[in-house]
Amino acid sequence: MLDAWVEAYAFDRHNIVRGHVTSRAGDELLSRLANVLEGSRGRYAATGLAAAWLHAQFAGFRLVTFFVEQPLSDKVLKGVQGGAEGR
Repeated sequence: MLDAWVEAYAFDRHNIVRGHVTSRAGDELLSRLANVLEGSRGRYAATGLAAAWLHAQFAGFRLVTFFVEQPLSDKVLKGVQGGAEGR
């Protein structure tokens, strides 16, 4: 089954939204973005070192990435920007 997934999977089919949000620390940014995503429809999950930190709190990170189930609305995207500017 894993071999079939590898053959069919293409990362470039994902809708990738890139942005830059200032923060003092990775865990602060992770928390702020998760709070904004709480207002979105669908589920979400942190990925990469941020997810590893949530699991074991044994990873240093500055880059925070999330997988989201549904495309983010303009309201949620503005919340990410507004949440960053207000702090």
